[in-house]
Amino acid sequence: MDPKIDYELTGKLSPDLRLEIDFVESIARVLEPIVGVPLDIHITKHYKRRTSKQNRWVHGAVESVRKQLKDLTGECPSHDGLYAFFRRVILGQQIRMEIIDGREIFILEGKHFSEMNTVEFGEAMEKVIRYYAEMGIQVPVPKDDDIHFINTLRDEWNREINGG
Repeated sequence: MDPKIDYELTGKLSPDLRLEIDFVESIARVLEPIVGVPLDIHITKHYKRRTSKQNRWVHGAVESVRKQLKDLTGECPSHDGLYAFFRRVILGQQIRMEIIDGREIFILEGKHFSEMNTVEFGEAMEKVIRYYAEMGIQVPVPKDDDIHFINTLRDEWNREINGG
């Protein structure tokens, strides 16, 4: 029995309607076993996805805002609570309620940051930055070489909270 073949590739369609796969030389060896095999091909317009660096940025921003809120107001929301606040209050996402097994379940509608493409993510984070700027809270922007952004912020905050 053949193992399941499921690859997601990027590329473009040439004027003569041939698929031009990106980085084909790099993946040729992986695709070699399916040469000549009938394939189902699903084509969608490519949208650049959020990067892992952007993922670290949103969570680093949550940690930075948590620390600054504690310093400014004494309020110290949880990471998950503040992340939901970003989505609900700043981005304006709605809450809907469902009854499941006789219980009210509240669901935050709209995209998680991780589901946004790079343009949507940039626009969303710009709203977060502007929202907190009005309160005098600065949302840090990661340096190009800072791959451990959230860990750096958490470590700094933990040192301050624990007095060392």
